[in-house]
Amino acid sequence: MAAKCNVACKVDYEYTPSGAFTSGSNAIFKYRVKNPSDPSAPYTEFTKSPPPLSGDEVNIEGIQSDDEYELMLTLNINGATAQKSLDFKVDRCCKEPSISKVYLEQNNQIVMDYSVGLANFYAIQYQIATDSSFNHIIHVRVVMQEEYTATEYIEMNGGTIPDNTKLFIRARNYCSSSEISSWSNVVAFTSGQWVSLYPFDAYCVSGKYNGRDPRYIDETGICQSAKSPFQRKVYLTTPNPQAGTYLYSGYNTPARPAVKGDLSDFDDQNGGVGSGFNESGILWIRFEKEGLDSALIYNVDPDKGQILNVSLRFKCES
Repeated sequence: MAAKCNVACKVDYEYTPSGAFTSGSNAIFKYRVKNPSDPSAPYTEFTKSPPPLSGDEVNIEGIQSDDEYELMLTLNINGATAQKSLDFKVDRCCKEPSISKVYLEQNNQIVMDYSVGLANFYAIQYQIATDSSFNHIIHVRVVMQEEYTATEYIEMNGGTIPDNTKLFIRARNYCSSSEISSWSNVVAFTSGQWVSLYPFDAYCVSGKYNGRDPRYIDETGICQSAKSPFQRKVYLTTPNPQAGTYLYSGYNTPARPAVKGDLSDFDDQNGGVGSGFNESGILWIRFEKEGLDSALIYNVDPDKGQILNVSLRFKCES
């Protein structure tokens, strides 16, 4: 089914059976999308036998989308018949997500563009499998509502996604903690050759401070090593920093702003000197590692999370 809509109506009537319902007693529910221009449109019909008692709540089965509907209810109880029609509106169906495309970006990062189709929801789950029937699922992730963006950068270095393999992905909505939608469309894609990532201790300045000397953001500065508020753990796509090297803020996600809050962990909660990363990315970075010149400050393209070159303007004292 395309979506899950929990719709119910309460059946009230004045007739009270004196005994058991006789054979043939039933309630016939017929509904269709309200469309005055098409009076011959077919109804969806289902029968309850025996009929509900007065005051009972009955689920309207099979409604799959938000819309305005008309309902016709016929009660046949122990030879007595009554009919009632009414209009109702459905506006909170638990719809499934829709995946528009899956593709490979820089360093073969798997990217999924998808939409939820709901204003409010609890979470989204997506699965990756080696077969279109999802009998062999190799990767699962749950995205909470506050983490959702229409572009999902899939964690690719966790060791579960094989290189150069045809894979399949699908998603579903948790409209609440207990209400789950149908699965989305299934999209096939081919994984790439994953890059190795190398950990570094680094000192970073946010692009929020564009145009300011990184050594004098405050009295600590990017050149201060001991307990610096600028210190971060980053991962590089090359064993040594160089022009073209991409930065990763975690082992799975590129270090660029506004990607699922990718750099939010870099930001100080009090908005101090270590803030602005998730908003503006990394602008300058310095590394401390044996064999490297720790005095060098590198210019970074904050939107791509990529080292551009060694700064000719800024350098720490050796």
